[in-house]
Amino acid sequence: TSKMAAMAVVADWLLWCMALIYFAAFASLYIQLPGLYGNSGILPAETFLRRTVGDDVFAHGSLGERFAAYPTLVWLIMELGQPLETAMEALCVYGVSLSLCALCTRLFRTRTGFLALWAAYFSLFRLGQTFLWFQWDTLLLEVGVLFIVLAPWMGDVYHSDYDPGIALALLRWLYFRLLFASGVVKLTSMCPTWWDLSALRWHFGSQCIPTPLAWYAALLPDWFLKLGVAATYPFLMVGGACALVPIPSIRWFGVFLNVALQAMIMVTGNYNFFNILTIVLGIALLSNDSDLHLPRTLGTALNSIGVIAASVLVAIWWELFDVSIAFKPSFRVDTHITFTQESFVSWVHTATTIALLAGQAAFAWAVVAALLRAARARDSATKAIRLFSWVLLAAAGTGLLLVSLVPLSWLSPEHTGVPAVAQRLHDATSPLELSHSYGLFRRMTGVGGRPEVVVEVTRDHRTWTEIDFRYKPTDPRP
Repeated sequence: TSKMAAMAVVADWLLWCMALIYFAAFASLYIQLPGLYGNSGILPAETFLRRTVGDDVFAHGSLGERFAAYPTLVWLIMELGQPLETAMEALCVYGVSLSLCALCTRLFRTRTGFLALWAAYFSLFRLGQTFLWFQWDTLLLEVGVLFIVLAPWMGDVYHSDYDPGIALALLRWLYFRLLFASGVVKLTSMCPTWWDLSALRWHFGSQCIPTPLAWYAALLPDWFLKLGVAATYPFLMVGGACALVPIPSIRWFGVFLNVALQAMIMVTGNYNFFNILTIVLGIALLSNDSDLHLPRTLGTALNSIGVIAASVLVAIWWELFDVSIAFKPSFRVDTHITFTQESFVSWVHTATTIALLAGQAAFAWAVVAALLRAARARDSATKAIRLFSWVLLAAAGTGLLLVSLVPLSWLSPEHTGVPAVAQRLHDATSPLELSHSYGLFRRMTGVGGRPEVVVEVTRDHRTWTEIDFRYKPTDPRP
């Protein structure tokens, strides 16, 4: 059907983009690996692994004993007599090669292919320590699991037996959780810079890797930077909530907000694949698998309602942030938050409860819709294959959904609305990194300056010389 073909196009784009992101992740890690995890690196992986499994198991244990002590694929390569650093580099090369193949042909964009990519990155993540514990690394692992569900067995997304509806629903749910939580935690952290809208005054200079344009962004007028902070909240929270609405115009509006925000972040800061991955998740919102089947006139009316709703949201934002425009003596837009911390915390509790229910309802709708599509297959053989696939995907998807409810509930101080089975499943699967809480820049760093580590070297143990790193910001004074 036309709907299945449209879903296949969306899935095909998602799989290709994910292969590109895996390529960037493995390639960038390969370049940094010796300096980070080599024997002379900042956090030698061998020291960490010996401490974790014990010297005896590390040096003399069998493959089974090593896997039991600490599961990671590097043990397989070390069985060939290779040192740990070489094993990690080999996994990176493997990931780069496999993702490059997936970029070039659909034959590698399969469930087994994405399982292999996830397993390789997960193995490196377990050895990465501090430098792989960032939110983009855990997000890549969580998204990677969902892409194992999304990918077809044989690489042909246009085959009549392939239905990505359940996986697309899970991706939309993750998209919502990522954006909504990222907006909420900035205010629930009670960081003064997010509440007085001054966060961007510090952000451009204190972020990890600013781009050349960050310098010019930091010189923008103060009122403009405050307006940017005020706009960030609806871009994240409203843009994320659009993912759960089965009306195309509203979902497209949410995608627009996210792309605009991520583009502005990318031109002023380097976060490797994180912003691209966030944009890629939004592609799942372009699928029509969860759209309501309505008469054309009613569908047009709902789209009009969506436009009206967006206008109402702008009016609410205008009031909550007390937006005022002045033209004299020069143009400026003044903003400040009018709601209290107590009222926001109360709103978060209500919104989180509603979101938990809405997420479960949206997923249930996707599962039922997939079942109906499977049951409508014309011949019995295709119907049997589709129904069997539906059972597997519905079971896996339900488990992943339940696991993901727990991190979202952490936004509310009361942590209510989560079934007990979800909490038990989350605790049991936590080592697999299946679901996480998100929220970059929960508290703005570098406020009032930040301490720095100065690295010095010596040849004679008497005279020490500071290392001048190539891209390290330095004191502008002579």
